[in-house]
Amino acid sequence: MVKKKRVLVAYFLGGAGHKSIAVTIKEGFSSLSTAWEVVLCDVEQDLPAPSLGALYVESWKRFMGMPRPIQHVLFFINRYFYLLALWINGHSIKKVLDVAVKYLEIVKPDLIIATHWGASHLFVRAREQAGLDFQVWMINGELGGEYHLFRTGANRYWCMTDSARQGLVKVGVDDQRVYRCSFFLQAAFKQLKMDSRKARAELGLDPDRFTVVFSLGGEGVGKTRKYVRYFARHCRHAQLVVLTGRNAAMLKRLQDDSIISQQSGIKIFGFLPEVLLPFQAAHVFAGKFGASFASEAMFLRRPVIIVQLAAPHESHTKDFLVSEGFGWYLPPPRQFVEKIEYLATHPEDYQAVLQGMNNELQFTGGDDIAQAAISVLGA
Repeated sequence: MVKKKRVLVAYFLGGAGHKSIAVTIKEGFSSLSTAWEVVLCDVEQDLPAPSLGALYVESWKRFMGMPRPIQHVLFFINRYFYLLALWINGHSIKKVLDVAVKYLEIVKPDLIIATHWGASHLFVRAREQAGLDFQVWMINGELGGEYHLFRTGANRYWCMTDSARQGLVKVGVDDQRVYRCSFFLQAAFKQLKMDSRKARAELGLDPDRFTVVFSLGGEGVGKTRKYVRYFARHCRHAQLVVLTGRNAAMLKRLQDDSIISQQSGIKIFGFLPEVLLPFQAAHVFAGKFGASFASEAMFLRRPVIIVQLAAPHESHTKDFLVSEGFGWYLPPPRQFVEKIEYLATHPEDYQAVLQGMNNELQFTGGDDIAQAAISVLGA
């Protein structure tokens, strides 16, 4: 019996998008070949590496919760004094290298694909220390910009846009190692068939009313309450589905808010392992858009209203969505609600927005990566 090749797809939960891309890659291998065994690895939990989780996940959550001026200052320091960031990163990885090496000796991968740059740094170093011979590929989940920590020493770098490719080259990645792929999308989204009216009815909403789904990401870190409160006070022609993700404290604050709770047209949900139903119910998506949420919105052809950037580098995702005709950047709550009211009361203009979206984008990123691995290492 021929031994299956094993690919390890590694990520940190510094945003749900990293795991979403990992799942999409696993689905790509499953659809193309039975000769590969795909292992998903949440590095923080599975190695385990809690100190890196504190650096890549918890510090990121705290960063997202800071006021924007402080975010910009810290991001400026991180970007332009990047040698300090590189030193901190290298020092943190050094402390868990022995754990990573032992993990590799157990898993014995033929290929590692990292959907988070921190996982790429870790396994490139662990491979060198263990003297093992396999490739490490890194997925750049951003839609543009440059960041020196993205130069991890990977054998291949994958990105979804020309802007992201240029950013990698700008920080010193050999352009011969940078490859383009399509956008990543889990198979479940490609198979959505439920009628939108039926989805709204199942959520307890008016099936005929204009519906907005609001999310500030899987961690729900941001200024959700001020947007929902403004919507409750001033939006008369639409209904709102709020997804607070893993932020249980935010869920309770919204549920306990008297202004919000009085509105029957606002439905609030905590963490949902499956978001297909509210996504299918939406006319418009609103909130914070990382590359994963952006890809889902673009594939489902729902306009987006971007109200918050989790960090300054997400401005590239914002620019891409706006330039490709998928929506608007409207951070003030008043503008956010005014746009919803306008779209809800001008259906012909809403349809014009749908028709103006770029319809040439491809969503086969998982298949692209799997096909490349099979071509390089054999079926």
